[in-house]
Amino acid sequence: MAQKEEVVASTTVDEPKAAASSTISVPDPNLKQTILSTLGLATTAELTQTDMDKLTNLTLNSVDIYSLVGLEHATNLSSIYINVNNKITDFTPLESLTKLTFVTLQTSSLTSDNFPNLTASQGLTNFSIGGTSVDNSVLAKIVNLKALVRLYMDSNMNITTIEPLKVLPNLKSLSVQFCGITDFTVIKDFPIMSNLAAFGQNTGRNDPPTTVTRSSLKYNEDEQSVYIPFSIMPNRMTNFDGYIPSFSTSNSASNTYFDFNGTQLPASRLQIDDNGITINSVSPEEYQGIKSFEYNARLNNPAGTYEVPDGYTFYAISSGTYLHQFDVVDDGAPVTVKYQDENGQELAPSELLNGYVGATYNSKELSFQGYSLIKVDGDATGKFTDSPQTVTYIYQKNAKLLGQVTVKYIDTDGKVLFGDVIQTGNIGETYHTEKKALTGYTFKNIIGNASG
Repeated sequence: MAQKEEVVASTTVDEPKAAASSTISVPDPNLKQTILSTLGLATTAELTQTDMDKLTNLTLNSVDIYSLVGLEHATNLSSIYINVNNKITDFTPLESLTKLTFVTLQTSSLTSDNFPNLTASQGLTNFSIGGTSVDNSVLAKIVNLKALVRLYMDSNMNITTIEPLKVLPNLKSLSVQFCGITDFTVIKDFPIMSNLAAFGQNTGRNDPPTTVTRSSLKYNEDEQSVYIPFSIMPNRMTNFDGYIPSFSTSNSASNTYFDFNGTQLPASRLQIDDNGITINSVSPEEYQGIKSFEYNARLNNPAGTYEVPDGYTFYAISSGTYLHQFDVVDDGAPVTVKYQDENGQELAPSELLNGYVGATYNSKELSFQGYSLIKVDGDATGKFTDSPQTVTYIYQKNAKLLGQVTVKYIDTDGKVLFGDVIQTGNIGETYHTEKKALTGYTFKNIIGNASG
């Protein structure tokens, strides 16, 4: 018997809309007065749904606004402009709106956590969140706004990448001035972007300190100077073509900041060229006492010194600053790794591992034909110390295993025509057999491999 299909009634339930004459509650008095003023209504009037239906554009410039409740009834709102820091922390009233095309939420109260889901407005093309408190995690929400043509995110120093935005199919213009972005090689993956404003990046503010060894500071005891090559500076800004702008060579405090252990050094002690910075008047005692240093400098990349990608009507990555902190640790004594047989004969040249005190080292086992590892003297993995260490891998030669091949000479009836020939040898070695000429017989065939 066929299973009976259940018949059910179904309906589509829309969000209820207030009656045209019903009063709309707007708890925030500053928001209410702004709406009344925008609509040309008396300050004492009550807002109705009919009024809210007429609201298409709204500018909120009061620092005292704390709530957007009531705006969910502005079903025809196409643009909202907030360009002042206020007290709003809940932006969800905007989420039910479907006709937004221009949105500006420039307030420090906007974070990645309270960032609203604006996907209901499928025609949202222009979006601005400059000067907020968002970080990189907000990008996962922005990429859902597929209609975006222009995105403005200036003055968000916790934005350090634009890579996730490459999936926006209609994005033509991106403004990320005064953020913390380093990698612009990713713009080649943006499908139609032709305008990038990325002036004044301030990079490195969120990067953890880099640990370096004292010897990497290149101390010259005769001249009492320390040279720090710029090659050790990580995570530098990189143009779309891989070009890395140089740092300022000016030692003035307004262009270059440098400190040892948190104390800024005077400009008179700094000499800077394109390859590194030399700190003068460094006594042996000061050198040995360096536990950390910080480098903060302007980039030397004015417009015209870097390439512009083809097809761009505007492209700027000029100016900007770089900041990075370093922790200085003492060099560890080397770890010598040896490979030898049980008689102490070397099977491979020794390897020397280097690192700073406290860093982890990992030695490697090697393979040698005909040998098997039998033990390791010392710690195969450990930490560098101020004392030399040795790790010795000891191998034993494998015992030779003999193989045997028996060669028989018989006729088609199995009768032995010649005595068996037995060959022995090490497994893996080659053997060869020979065909014999026997009087009265003609060779027919071989069963097995004549050589192997």
